[in-house]
Amino acid sequence: MLIYFFQDSLTKSALNWYMILDSTKINKLKDLVDVLLKQYKFNLKIASNRTILMAIKKGNHESVRIYMQRWRDKVTHVQPSLIETEMVMLFSNTFQSLYYKHVMGSSA
Repeated sequence: MLIYFFQDSLTKSALNWYMILDSTKINKLKDLVDVLLKQYKFNLKIASNRTILMAIKKGNHESVRIYMQRWRDKVTHVQPSLIETEMVMLFSNTFQSLYYKHVMGSSA
C-alpha cells in the first residue's frame, strides 16, 4: 500500500521515471527504495554551495516572492548550512542593481 501512496507524491521527471519502471522487479517497498536510491543518488553528491546560490538570478517575469521561494528551496541543500544573516546577505547580492536599493531599503 505504501508503494501506491508513494507514486501519488511524485511529479514531473520523477513521475515519468516511476511510470517506466519494470513493475515485475518491485515486489515490496524495499525494492522500490533501492531502485529510487540507485536512480537519484547523484543528487546526494551534488550538494549546493554558496557559489551556486550566487548564480541564481531573478527571471524577467518572475515576482520577487516566487524568486525568493525558488532561492530558499536551493538554500535548504547547501552544506554546511547557512546562518540567517549570511542567507540575507547572499540573497540580496543576487539582485541586479536596479532592484538592490529597493530590496535593501525595505529589508529593515
